[in-house]
Amino acid sequence: MKFHIFPKSKLTLQTSLSKNEALKRLEIYINEEKMVEQYFNADGTPMNRFIGKIEQPSFKIYQRLEYEKNSFRPIIRGIVKEDEKGSLIEVKMALPGCIIAFILIWCYLPIFIIVNSILLFFVHGTFEWQLSLIMLIPLVFMYTLMRLAFRSGKRAAVNYLQEIFKGELIEQDNKI
Repeated sequence: MKFHIFPKSKLTLQTSLSKNEALKRLEIYINEEKMVEQYFNADGTPMNRFIGKIEQPSFKIYQRLEYEKNSFRPIIRGIVKEDEKGSLIEVKMALPGCIIAFILIWCYLPIFIIVNSILLFFVHGTFEWQLSLIMLIPLVFMYTLMRLAFRSGKRAAVNYLQEIFKGELIEQDNKI
């Protein structure tokens, strides 16, 4: 099994809807991406839970922040394929690039200090193990936070996708 630093997930949903029906249904439940965040449609109704775009037969959506107060919510990319029972929706979920950048910046200082402690050991023969141990705390904290928050966002997204497509989860490959 391959180890991934950043969580991602693949899953497949089975639905009795045809490919076109599934994509039309998805259009109802998502709003287009806009440069300025809106909370209401032009007619005064609240915006949908997801924003994104649909390009036949694929889609890319993500959950609006006001519905899920979780910055680690996944970006969902999917493809709708015809099947003898209706259609299959193959979905890949991963962290947004800006969140990965935030994590890397946040972890830079502790990693820098740990690497310098190791280099000091090889150059001078002294190892600052207390400092290295202390610097592991923020790294473990961020790693745990990232995994748990992604898992929570993924669970909410899977439930919502099942609701949209009226489908069932038939396959799941977790790399969390």
